[in-house]
Amino acid sequence: MVPAGSFADAKAFNFQFRACEECNLAKSAVEDHVSEITMLYSPGRAEDDAVDATARRKGKNSFDGRYPGQPVGEQSQELVIRLNAFMTITMVGGPQPDNGKIVDLSLYHMQGLFSLLCSRNPMTSEGTRLLTDSDFGFYGFVMRHDWGNAHQREIMRRVVEVPIVAQFSTAGGYYQCIIRRANEPGSPWFWALEWNKSMRVCGWIGDRENPPVWFIDLPSLGWVNLGKQGEAYTRHRTEVPLDEMDDILFPAIDEGQAEV
Repeated sequence: MVPAGSFADAKAFNFQFRACEECNLAKSAVEDHVSEITMLYSPGRAEDDAVDATARRKGKNSFDGRYPGQPVGEQSQELVIRLNAFMTITMVGGPQPDNGKIVDLSLYHMQGLFSLLCSRNPMTSEGTRLLTDSDFGFYGFVMRHDWGNAHQREIMRRVVEVPIVAQFSTAGGYYQCIIRRANEPGSPWFWALEWNKSMRVCGWIGDRENPPVWFIDLPSLGWVNLGKQGEAYTRHRTEVPLDEMDDILFPAIDEGQAEV
């Protein structure tokens, strides 16, 4: 999931959750895709030659079932937008993540961490608590160049006072997690993950069909409709980077440390 050598520090937090072969293979399949996408867009590529080499290698050897036979690193997306009878704009972008695989990987990761936090005795089935699909809520993912959009800023503001249950930064900062929950019985959990310094995902643990107040009535993102292109309607907005001084999703914590 993270660049090779990221766990060279023997003190780095590294939780291993035992699972059956079928689940391990399923997790590996989605993790390969998400790892390649997040590493491809990671700012670490410009900072570390080893990270760049890993991203290039994975780009050649990783494949996306949506585009058979085409390595992820060679994919490009093209969108032609016709504004009127006289003007057409062609937009070209790089590989795009598969939302379904991001949801699946988020669930796998949170299942392991939930069991770590809540199991009385993981050596027995009676003492092990597992997170089910029906209790797992997924809000969405956002790439680094849009971490400052109105939704992300408002969610950070709303959860900042919710007590932290667990937090860690590990693998040289290429993997971060925070889990929050109020002390009242039955309160939902808030969780957020950051992968390879380039993608953030967040959601809740509770009733999957009923998001907590943190995700309801969020401010407008400022979408502008562009009309119908072929069979689909299109829209656009300006992405908003997040200044480091305004980033309150993950409070400061010593690298490689975990607080539970």
